Amino acid sequence: MKTFLEALREYEADLVFSPVQMHSPERIEEAEKCIQFLLGDPDCFERSNIQRHFTGSSLIVDDVARKTLLVHHKKYDKWVQPGGHCDGIKDPFFTAWEESYQETGLKDIRPVDPWVIADINVQDVPAYRDVPDHWHYDIRYVFRANSLDPIVVSDESNDVMWVDVGRLREYTEEKALVRLAEFHFGIGSTR
Repeated sequence: MKTFLEALREYEADLVFSPVQMHSPERIEEAEKCIQFLLGDPDCFERSNIQRHFTGSSLIVDDVARKTLLVHHKKYDKWVQPGGHCDGIKDPFFTAWEESYQETGLKDIRPVDPWVIADINVQDVPAYRDVPDHWHYDIRYVFRANSLDPIVVSDESNDVMWVDVGRLREYTEEKALVRLAEFHFGIGSTR
């Protein structure tokens, strides 16, 4: 098992040395931001850090059916991948896996490559109720599940649905989610 810092450094190195065009300088910069945040802020995993904090999310896939599982988030009113706040847990991989179970009701979810970061998305989150706008340093992983298994809509969502990867852009144009899906299924797979 690797530490989160080791996983971040490995992810950054993969970006630097990858010939794939989707790994732009911005991706490398986000990885470096995460490393510096982790090393420089002891409260980086705490939601109480109102300026920024780490989150973990997952792309849940069924490779045989070529589908990915999306949740329609109540707060954001859009289709997104499952995920959530670390809330003090110093392992975004664990957070992503736990949130995958909680938000989908699935009973058998397996990591594609444990502790290997698939993507990072540093995003500005708008103010909501009493929470001011802040930054999520979202660490993203890929998990597998069977799209024939029953799913359950959690209290945080309006709906949960398996989507054919080729139809993903009908549900979202969120660049980071499309990038994550194309990282797993291949460039151009979401068209």
